[in-house]
Order: sequence, then structure tokens, then C-alpha cells
Amino acid sequence: MANSNAMLIYHIKNRKLSAIKIFNEEPLFQKENKHYLKVHHPFLLEYFSRTYFDSKKCLIFEYIENLQLNNFNDMNEQIKLIPEVMMILEFLRYNNYI
Repeated sequence: MANSNAMLIYHIKNRKLSAIKIFNEEPLFQKENKHYLKVHHPFLLEYFSRTYFDSKKCLIFEYIENLQLNNFNDMNEQIKLIPEVMMILEFLRYNNYI
């Protein structure tokens, strides 16, 4: 069994899709929740809140539709992402997340 699972949800009040990550282990939930409360960067998903689903603890995130490298038609578009990924990694390293 995986430590967590992800799925899409529709928030009726906000009329938006969100991503929900459902945890099977308490320590992993606590660790990730703690990190997401601290991490704020424009290139990272926005963390909205925590909740329960089928009696399991969950985190709710912003959903970005079609965010996959293979959805970019042009190699130049993929190359433009490299500096953004590097900035995210540097931000995470600088703040001792990795």
C-alpha cells in the first residue's frame, strides 16, 4: 500500500478543481503539513488546507491543469522551464527542505 494517494476534487463554493493528497501514515502527514505551512514560492503549488477523507488526514492544494512536460509542443517551451525549476530547487535547498 502506498503512503499516500492523490485525486482531484471540486470545491463547490469556490467553483474550482483542487488536488487532495490522502495520507495512510500519520508521521508523513505531519511532516508534509509542517513543510507546506512554511513553504511559499510563486513557482510551487499553493497549499490551501487540511481535512479528512474516509477518516484519513488530507492536504488540499491548488490544481494546475495539464502541468506536464509532454504537454509542451515546443522544445523551447520546455527549456524555458529549466531556470524556474532551478530557482525552486535553490529555494528549497536554501531553506533546508532538501
